[in-house]
Amino acid sequence: MALGGVVGAGLCRTHWANFSRLAKINVPLGGGSFIAVYVFMAFSGWGFTSALANELVGSIAVGGYTLLALLMTRFRPKPLAYCLAIILLLPVPVALLWLPLLAHSQGPIVTEHISGTLFVEKVRWDAGAMGSSGTTLIISDKPRFVPFVEHRFRKINFNDTVCLSRKAFVVLQPDARHVLARCPWPEYQHKDGFHDFLVPLY
Repeated sequence: MALGGVVGAGLCRTHWANFSRLAKINVPLGGGSFIAVYVFMAFSGWGFTSALANELVGSIAVGGYTLLALLMTRFRPKPLAYCLAIILLLPVPVALLWLPLLAHSQGPIVTEHISGTLFVEKVRWDAGAMGSSGTTLIISDKPRFVPFVEHRFRKINFNDTVCLSRKAFVVLQPDARHVLARCPWPEYQHKDGFHDFLVPLY
């Protein structure tokens, strides 16, 4: 989808002279709006519960960024404008690789309810040849009245070299402002209990 956004931006730039005055205002404004929304999502932790929707917003944002960079070539002096456009376009190939990986690199996800609107997602990861594997616990808030969005605000990583990360879980504390993340010790360590993290929610 990100590649489609970039191609669309290139077509818009190619046919820019045929656009109406209104389109020349609304198209860049729309692209800039999607860029702002995606930056907000990236830094705030808010996003859609659907990975496809998140990828779509990111792809349109990449297309909008590409178009704004290409429109720099309309300014003078031309050599300076083209140099600036090339510099601005350097991150685009990285985004074309990064967005699909971000959407599809997660392993199987198990979602469990904690309390109220709080949920925890258990995501398995495996570095393969690096020999590292484990589970990431992602704590999120899913508003009741807007079920298609979520706010991911805490990530807790457990490594299989330390504990049995597949069995990791969280327990909401009595103050409702902390969770205790627990991961059972492996049998070969011959001890009872858990590898624990006390994590503030807010």
